[in-house]
Amino acid sequence: MTLTRATRQKNILQETVRTFKEFFTVEQLFEKAKKKDAKISLATTYRYLNKQQKGGTLHAFNCNKRSIYSKDKTSHAHYICQNCQEVTHFSLKDFKIPGEILPGSICHFQLNIHGVCESCKKSTFS
Repeated sequence: MTLTRATRQKNILQETVRTFKEFFTVEQLFEKAKKKDAKISLATTYRYLNKQQKGGTLHAFNCNKRSIYSKDKTSHAHYICQNCQEVTHFSLKDFKIPGEILPGSICHFQLNIHGVCESCKKSTFS
């Protein structure tokens, strides 16, 4: 087991992560943390996020071809229109995954549902 030092920069990043209510990007974390300590680099921010993700403290998702992070085991869901490519985020509060088809335990997941949005349906059939 590798021990890591508790540095001022890591502490600032950890405090800053606590301020986010929902998903956040590396750039959002970096900008907020940099206001507290101008010496924090983007590379340090990426290393911090990677270690927290590997340790299970943070969870990463892919959204619009970039990583977003969450401190909660919240699942991430998109509805993507096949015509206009608009992406809508939605919540999966009661979605259950049958344990008998998936071995092991589930931490979090991401779901992309593709279809045609109401706006495109209206313009197609008008």
